[in-house]
Amino acid sequence: MDHSAYCLRPEFTQSLATRLLAGQSINLISPHGQGRRRTLQDLRHTLGQSLVIYQISMRDYHADIKGFYNELSIQMSHPCLEDDDLAGLFDAIEQSGQQALLILHNFDEIRNRMALAGGYNQAFMQALNSVSHRDNIALLCVGESEYGDYLLQADGTAVSDS
Repeated sequence: MDHSAYCLRPEFTQSLATRLLAGQSINLISPHGQGRRRTLQDLRHTLGQSLVIYQISMRDYHADIKGFYNELSIQMSHPCLEDDDLAGLFDAIEQSGQQALLILHNFDEIRNRMALAGGYNQAFMQALNSVSHRDNIALLCVGESEYGDYLLQADGTAVSDS
């Protein structure tokens, strides 16, 4: 069934869907109030049964990595994850052979000292970056700003306050 007639931006949504189905990871940058939630809704509708979608609003878990892992575990029907075991979770998805998409909405929320203190450290970011080397997992990070060279120190604190 063609769902594009219901999409806010049909061509854009289809382009995103095609890239995500090909296993590409995407940083979707858009200012507040420009239809990010609707785009995600349309994308979920467009992708339908093509892959398993896990979606988490980082606003809800910006200072609570344990809550993030718990929510992801619930969505995946997977035993509760331990801290810093995101890579292990990605390993499990990869070994299952299922096509999966992880959507992290409001990704900007984990770019502050409170989030860093809450456990979103370099290991977490490295696990997210590892998705680009996995055949059956795509990552869609949705936020308001681009952070091209954002660096973390080993203790999880930001290299700069940018």
